[in-house]
Parts: sequence; C-alpha cells; structure tokens
Amino acid sequence: MNQRRFHHDLIRGLGSCVLAVQEAPERWRDEVLWACGRRIAYDPQCEGTHAEYLMEMIACYPDWQPFFDAVYPAACRWYHHPGWKFDYCANLIVQMAASGYDPARHALETMHAELLSILRTATRRDIPCTFPAWENYEHMTVARLSQSEEPEAFCRRVFCECGALLRENPALSDWWAYNDWFRAAAEDRLGEEAYRALLNDDDPDIVRYREAVREMERVREESRKNRPRNFRRPRRREKAPSEKDRRQALRRLKAGEISGDAISLLVKNYRPEDEETLLGAVRKLKFRREEGSDWHEVVLTVNHEADRDAPLPDELFRYLYRENLCGWCRKDLVEQLIARNLLTPQLRAECLHDSNEDVISLAEMFEFQKNNP
Repeated sequence: MNQRRFHHDLIRGLGSCVLAVQEAPERWRDEVLWACGRRIAYDPQCEGTHAEYLMEMIACYPDWQPFFDAVYPAACRWYHHPGWKFDYCANLIVQMAASGYDPARHALETMHAELLSILRTATRRDIPCTFPAWENYEHMTVARLSQSEEPEAFCRRVFCECGALLRENPALSDWWAYNDWFRAAAEDRLGEEAYRALLNDDDPDIVRYREAVREMERVREESRKNRPRNFRRPRRREKAPSEKDRRQALRRLKAGEISGDAISLLVKNYRPEDEETLLGAVRKLKFRREEGSDWHEVVLTVNHEADRDAPLPDELFRYLYRENLCGWCRKDLVEQLIARNLLTPQLRAECLHDSNEDVISLAEMFEFQKNNP
C-alpha cells in the first residue's frame, strides 16, 4: 500500500488502513494525524463518525499527545458550527478518555463547561430552529454517556443541566421540544424503568426538564393524530428487464454519458455480454462526496438487482467495495461478496477492522461459520 491508496481507503473507512498501521505505525503517522480533527465519514448521521475506527489506529502509537493536540483545538473551534465536525472530534476525545488518556478526560470537562456557558446566554440561531451549540452539547453528552461507568449519575447531571438552561434562558425553550437525542440515549442506556424513575425526581431542574420532555411528547402525539388515517405508501412496482431500455443504456454509455442514471439503467437490464461496457463505465465514474448522487445511485441499484439474482459480474462487487464511500452500502456489498464466495482471507481481515460495525459483525459471523461448519 502506498500513501495515495492509504488516503483513499482512510476516507472510506476500510479496514486495510488499520492493518497497515498495525504493521508499520510510523510509516502512516502523518496520515493518521491528518484525519484527526477532520470529518472523514461520508454520512456520519447514518454510519457514525468513524471515531472508533480512527482510535484503533491511534492505539498503535505509544504517545497519543500529537493526536490529541490535533483534535482538541478543532473541537473547540466548532462549538458554534452546525453539522458533524464537532461530533466527530468529541467522539474521538471520548474514545481517548475511555482508553485512559487523562488529558482527554480533562478536555471533556472543559468542553462541557464551555458549551454550558455559551448556552446560558445564547440568543441567536445560526439557521432556523437550530442552536449549533446545543446540538454539539447533545452530541458530546451522548458520546460520553455511551462510555460512562456511572450512566445513572451522568444522566442525572445532564437532566439537571438541561433543566437549568431551560429555566435560565427562555430562548432555548421552544426549540428543545424538537430535539431529544440525549433523552433517547438515556432511556436506551438505563432502561425505561430506571429512566422514568430518574425523570420523576423532585429536583427543580429535573422538574423543568420533565416538563420539556412532556411538551415534546405532546407535540409528537398531535403530529401523529394529524396524519391521514388511511395513508399508505404506494408500492414500487418492479419493472422487468427490457431490451429497449438496455439498448438505450448502451447507446448513452457508448456516446460518452457517464452518469448514475445511464449506468443504473444498464444494471437493471444487464446481460452477460454487457460486462465490458458496464465495468468500463463504472471505472470512469467519479466517487467523490460532491458527486454522491451519481455513484450512490449506481451502488444502490447494484445491491438491489443483486438481491433479485441479476447475473452481474463478480468484478463489479470487488470494485465497488473498494471505491464506494458509504459505509451502509458497503455492508450490503460485503453481503454480496459473501453470497458469491468472493470474500478472500485478505478481505475478511480488512472487514474485521472496518469503520462500520455491521461489516465487522458480518466478518465475525463468516469466520464463526467457517470454523464451525
């Protein structure tokens, strides 16, 4: 693996990077440092921040200070920014703290206090209905709760903090009813009974927090009641392969149109004699974040048609496994590789260190079934 390939695999979350760092940590130090403080996941809302994935690489180095020095200032710069950059940094710091790194523990307390200070006087929303500092406070507290050794005490602390904020700063009160990430995480971590018991505490701050939760539940219930009772999502009719559509796809591709629509049309109407044309077009497709609609359409179509037993070429799945940026789509591609008996020992080793937990689970299950026929 060279530097270009490492960078290519790193932003996709492939396990090949973890294996490379485990084998020769110093060779890849600069690349791992580069990833600290940057959002490397394609879609963090769906596939997570990749913080655990990067932490597995950082753990290969005896001195974590350079990596911490890269991520901590970045987190502080993004207190007021919406999106997923702060979430990624906070999650990575939480991972370092959970692994026993004291500077990360101290940093989390500092970040916690600074975000609370911002929220006590927050009046301006950067975009409609959004206080980025509150979103980032919730991102961080959810991440901290996931690693907390005393989850009930931590939940009580956050409930009290949120209740106090709602009492002290009226600007936050109406928006709170639509945002309950930490509440949902607390109920999941503690269990419904312990969560409800904690929520029924008589502490004035928890009482205010409880009022906000009930308001949120009321708004959701009203929204549910206002939905059309007889609404049914229309079923998508599967169109049978068509020679007419196949010819149209081939004509467009041979005319130089490298688009998700044209490639997907050929995938849906594929015949074995189209292999060279299909693979040639997919290899010309640009797999970049800013052009996600094109390549994402192709990957989704390939996975869907494979589920319908379309006779697609094996090389297509190998190639998309390497190039696709979406972790969830990669999970589906790995399922196809397993079904087609294409998951080589090297790919299995990579999948065991993938950024997507479901890919790791697939590889572990495959290993278990292989060793226990």
